[in-house]
Amino acid sequence: MEQLEQGDLSPAAVATIAAALGVPEKDVVEMNRRMSAADGSLNVTMTEDGETEWLDRLVDERPSQESTLAEADEMAQRRKLLGEAMTRLNEREREILRERRLRDEPLTLEDLSRRFHVSRERIRQLEVRAVDKLKKAMLGVAKTLSLPGDLAAA
Repeated sequence: MEQLEQGDLSPAAVATIAAALGVPEKDVVEMNRRMSAADGSLNVTMTEDGETEWLDRLVDERPSQESTLAEADEMAQRRKLLGEAMTRLNEREREILRERRLRDEPLTLEDLSRRFHVSRERIRQLEVRAVDKLKKAMLGVAKTLSLPGDLAAA
């Protein structure tokens, strides 16, 4: 402990501590340097004028509040648009789209073919037709709600 407080350890002390702890010598040296270093604060000023702190230089990687709010607003508009357009499909088409496109783990064509007592190919055809109808309906709803066309297209 006495040697720890003096700064760098002697090679013999490093070897002794590494053997006692069962760690590589480089880890002992690294930890000793960390423990003997002075604590630093992000609130220390960087310049003599005292106006800029180290904390001010950190970059926040998260999206801004404006972009988060805009994204949430756009998602709400898309959900409203999808909900309106889904009402224009028949029940079977809505169910196929929900099960194949809106689930986290979509059902297979085989699963749906058993449920509706038709072939997998027929389910695929119904799905394609329902998606086409949904796109057209979303474009129509977007126009009536005065939403940008790219919202409906997405």
